[in-house]
Amino acid sequence: MTYSKFDHPQGGRVQLPFQARAAVVREARQSRSYSLEDLAVASGLTVHEISEIESGKNKSLANFRRLARVLGLPF
Repeated sequence: MTYSKFDHPQGGRVQLPFQARAAVVREARQSRSYSLEDLAVASGLTVHEISEIESGKNKSLANFRRLARVLGLPF
């Protein structure tokens, strides 16, 4: 799943429903060969929090943006 900042006029920020956010985070993590533990260390979140974000259970926009920053996503 790829997104371009040109597809989104709001300064490059993409507005996605949390289920789509979950898929984007999971795909980005896996494509970079990060384990949940690696991403937890890099983001400062717990493995449990990341797992909940990837499953769509955690709807925290702040935590999602934190992961997006670490993964280099335009959110």
